[in-house]
Amino acid sequence: MLIGFPLLLAVVGAVTWLVTGRALRPVEGIRREMAAITASEDLSRRVPEPATHDEIARLARTTNATLAALEASVERQRSFVADASHELRSPIASLRTQLEVAAAHPELLDLEGAVEDTVRLQHLAADLLLLARLDAGSAPPAPGSTWPRWPARSRPAVPV
Repeated sequence: MLIGFPLLLAVVGAVTWLVTGRALRPVEGIRREMAAITASEDLSRRVPEPATHDEIARLARTTNATLAALEASVERQRSFVADASHELRSPIASLRTQLEVAAAHPELLDLEGAVEDTVRLQHLAADLLLLARLDAGSAPPAPGSTWPRWPARSRPAVPV
C-alpha cells in the first residue's frame, strides 16, 4: 500500500495532465492564431472554431466576431482618412494656386477666394478635431460654446 498510493497518485496526475492538455488544445489553437494575427496585422484572418457547442467554441465565435468588428472599424478609419486627405488637398491646392498667381501677378490677387479656402480649411480641421475628440471619448462641446472658433464671416477683412 505504501508503494501503491504514490504510484496511483502519479497515474492520476499523469492522466489529469493529459486530459487537461487535450481539453485545452483548442484554446492553445485560438491563442496561437491570435498571436499570428497580431504579428501579421491581418485582421481578415479568424481563429479556428471547434465543432463542439461548449465554452471554447463560444470563445472562438466571440473572438471572431470581435476580429470582424475590429476589421470593419479599421476599414472605416482608413476610408475616413482617405476622404479627409482628399478634402484637405483640394482647398490647399486652390489656396496655393491663388498665392502663386498673386506672387506672379499681384493685380490678379483673389483675396476673397483665398479667405474662403482658408475658412474651408478651418472648418475641416475643426470637424477632424471634433471627430478625434469623440473617438477618444470626450463629450462634444455644448451648443452655443465658442469651440470651435470659426470666423464670424467668410468675407475678407481687407477690401478686395
